[in-house]
Amino acid sequence: MGIMLEKFVSEFAKSIKVADSRRPKVPKHPEYGEGIGPFTENQTIKKVRAEFPNDWKFGSEVRYPSSGEKCDLCIETPGQKLYIEIKMLRLKRANEGIEDRNILQILSPNPKRHSALTDIQKLKDSGFEGDKAIVIYGYDYDEYPMSCLIDCFERFAGSQLQLPRFSCNFDDLVHPVHTRGQVHGWMLS
Repeated sequence: MGIMLEKFVSEFAKSIKVADSRRPKVPKHPEYGEGIGPFTENQTIKKVRAEFPNDWKFGSEVRYPSSGEKCDLCIETPGQKLYIEIKMLRLKRANEGIEDRNILQILSPNPKRHSALTDIQKLKDSGFEGDKAIVIYGYDYDEYPMSCLIDCFERFAGSQLQLPRFSCNFDDLVHPVHTRGQVHGWMLS
């Protein structure tokens, strides 16, 4: 399934660029400008998934057998399933203001925050029959490099993640603030 996750990370990065090239605007906030960058995590995932080639078989927002919560995505291939929790890392607002609370979406140890870190245990305890993975996509800025937080996430998660990390960059986005970024994925141990 590592190969499937690697392909997914690469296709997610490509599909962000395609979705962005359509110059979308957040419906309730056109002042945020054009581009995929200002959209919420859920809105972005839906827009990006819509740009994947048709041969990808997804089950989205699959209910956890152990709770009423939903898993972001399930990729299905003959005889296999890969359950993925996806998180967004965006440290700036559309107006260039700082949004450092978003760090909690990645690193918070509090299960009520539903962070990437706590999603690891949630997936492990899920009861899902299949492989499990964490994907973090986000926007990279000169003064706030995404790599610092990704390295912290790996250190905090430790042996719960399988290495190598699968990564892919994207750039030349249309929004003046959210111009480039990365997608990272890890299989769970």
